[in-house]
Amino acid sequence: MFTADVAFDVSPGRLAFITLQGEGSRVPADGALDLDPTFFDAFGNELEPVALNWSLDGKDITLEMLLNDGRWTATSVGGHEIRVNADGVFATVRLTVVAGMLTGSSRTLTTAWW
Repeated sequence: MFTADVAFDVSPGRLAFITLQGEGSRVPADGALDLDPTFFDAFGNELEPVALNWSLDGKDITLEMLLNDGRWTATSVGGHEIRVNADGVFATVRLTVVAGMLTGSSRTLTTAWW
């Protein structure tokens, strides 16, 4: 009886898909959203993280996102689109920023008698 052993090295393919968390989210204006990008090849194999270019409503926010470790901090109320791209592959998240929570208030009533 003869047996043969064959070994294969299987490597993931090139970047084909990027997924982002947060599609359709409602984020308070004083809140943040971790977009947690994940990367896949054409066969669904997860890839190591790659450098991304980030934009918010068409404006580059790459440096901000790098400094915040991929967490986007909401600042202006309304609908927004965050887009990432790497190696010709794009992913988009549309979300809505709503007014932040009131954390406290103070009222002082001053009366004067003349």
